Amino acid sequence: TFSSGLAASSAVLSLLEAGDHIICAEDIYGGALQLIRKISVAHHAVEAAFVDLTISGELEKAFKQNTKMIWFESPSNPLLKVVDIQKVVATVRKANPDIIIVVDNIFMTPYFQRPLSLGVDIVVHSLTKYINGHSDVLMGCAMTDREDAKEHLFFQ
Repeated sequence: TFSSGLAASSAVLSLLEAGDHIICAEDIYGGALQLIRKISVAHHAVEAAFVDLTISGELEKAFKQNTKMIWFESPSNPLLKVVDIQKVVATVRKANPDIIIVVDNIFMTPYFQRPLSLGVDIVVHSLTKYINGHSDVLMGCAMTDREDAKEHLFFQ
């Protein structure tokens, strides 16, 4: 758990190192989008590609040798685009099984959708929103089955 959803997102993004590449859905929460653009790219020398993951073939075109992470939401915020999580997982695993797949699952919550069970590596939630339901708590979380990511997130 973290002090906010963006703190959880920041901890996950800190898995990336200078020179790494992230493929990010073009429609994600504005705070996360700015975190990637204004911090990860601008200050940490991470490369980023923003693609529409609902268009067939766009993900495959975005892969690079240094791609380390895929970041998306399904449904997305704010346009509610639905990305086929299982298709993304299959495409990524075929391209490079070491790429970290991250889903921000804020809208669906674990009650309606469990991305870890669909093969995703890390799931991020802003617990302030639907999980809390009252907006009287400011908190976020990141969940993973990957030991390397788990150790990193515990350290964060």
